[in-house]
Amino acid sequence: MKPFPIPTEPSSTGGNHVDFRHLSAFRRVYRERDFSKAASELRTSRKSIVRMIENLENSFRCRLFESDGYRMLQPTPFAERLFNDLKPISQLQTDLETKISTIRESDRVLQIASSPAVFRTPSFCRLFREMQSVSGVRTSYSSIPCEDAAKSLISGRCDLYVGSWKGDPRRFTNCSSGSNPYHILTRKPNNPPDRATTLHSLAYLVWPNVKSPLPASPKASDTKWQTIEENQWLRWMDHPDECPEGTRIYAPQIPVDSTFWTISPNSNPLGLSQSLRLSFLRQHPYEFLPSLTDSIQEKMMVG
Repeated sequence: MKPFPIPTEPSSTGGNHVDFRHLSAFRRVYRERDFSKAASELRTSRKSIVRMIENLENSFRCRLFESDGYRMLQPTPFAERLFNDLKPISQLQTDLETKISTIRESDRVLQIASSPAVFRTPSFCRLFREMQSVSGVRTSYSSIPCEDAAKSLISGRCDLYVGSWKGDPRRFTNCSSGSNPYHILTRKPNNPPDRATTLHSLAYLVWPNVKSPLPASPKASDTKWQTIEENQWLRWMDHPDECPEGTRIYAPQIPVDSTFWTISPNSNPLGLSQSLRLSFLRQHPYEFLPSLTDSIQEKMMVG
């Protein structure tokens, strides 16, 4: 190993400033007596460790390690003293990390998100209740469209996305948690039966997965379903007076107001269903997410 040059002048870039990350690297190199092993323990590169040690040597204007000729580093007398002087700081750092970990363990907030439609399904309500019953974890909800799921998980806007969206398995973990069947709703006429009413023959299909082709209609059916956006469908559910009378909507099952809507006897002729998945980042800081989703998945599939 090429020995470090002893600087003759103070560093023009760092002066006497000492970065605590560099001190952590120093302590690890002191214990391992090897740059590569220290880099592995700190999950960084050997080059980065060497650079941090060089920065410390520039700050202290003193060499910290010498090579013994057998690829083993030997601390200099100055390094021995520095390591002993850092012991109280090391203990304080360890105590602080323990306290932070305790806070995280006892007061975790799990940000759950779904599309507005999935939020209204009985399956999601049950899943959310299961999440709320988990000890030590508080939950909150955000409404996020399916097309924004990946961006929201990556940015940290949500920790767990529930819906039909499926992320790239190289980056996301996707766990199936059941499905929500479709049904056909018909907008009731506003007028009493004895009065003339113009009924529309409009037929709409709510199809959230825009990248997948629409399912083919059964041969016995002449219905030509037109796609409708999820937001428009929910708008009609909340404001049925805006929906033309007689309009049929083929959509995922959610609670409806029977004053304005009827459910067709042959409620699901195409056998459609809305897949529900639990998706989260593979490298998420909440290490409990995989076991939590496995537990929730079991309960949802059994139920």
